[in-house]
Amino acid sequence: MTAYKFRDPDGHPLELLVPAHTPPGDPAHPPDSRPAHTVAIDHTALSVGDGRRAGVFYEKALGLTPGAEQTNTGPKQEHLDDLPEVQVRVATLFTALPGPHLELLGYERPRGRRQALAATDIAATRIVFETTDLAALERRLTAHRHAPTRQVADAALGQDTDGHWLLIERVL
Repeated sequence: MTAYKFRDPDGHPLELLVPAHTPPGDPAHPPDSRPAHTVAIDHTALSVGDGRRAGVFYEKALGLTPGAEQTNTGPKQEHLDDLPEVQVRVATLFTALPGPHLELLGYERPRGRRQALAATDIAATRIVFETTDLAALERRLTAHRHAPTRQVADAALGQDTDGHWLLIERVL
C-alpha cells in the first residue's frame, strides 16, 4: 500500500491509498477486489486527543463496532505526516452496514491535543451518520453527555468528545 496525504483546495486533509498491484490469479489478489482504476471512499479518519476515550464514545454512543488497532511509526509514517519520531495509534470502527469505516488517529508522539474547531465550518467539516431511530440515538448521546446541539425533524447536530461535528440523519 502506498499512501499520499494532501489537502483539497479548501484546505481539508485527504489521504489517497493505492494498493500494491497483484495480478488476477495471484493468491494475494482478493477475488472481489475492485479494478486498479476504481476510486472509492474507504474511511474517514479523525485526529483525536485520547484514542481510547474517543473509541468508547463512538462505540457506546453511536453503536460503532471496534475493529483492528495498530500503531504506526517509523520513517514511512514520519514522511507521510511530516513529523519526526511520530507514533500514531490507529483504531478502526465499523457501522452495522457495509461502507466506509471510521479511523481514530491518536497521536502518542507528538502527543495529540484537543483543538478548538471552528463552528463556522460546520457545512464542510462534519461526519454524517444515518439511523432509523433518531430518538434512541439522541438518548444515547445525551447519556454520554453529548446531547445534540441542534435538532430538526429528521436530523440532529452535535459534537464528539474532541469537538468534531456529527450530523445524524433519520432515514426510513
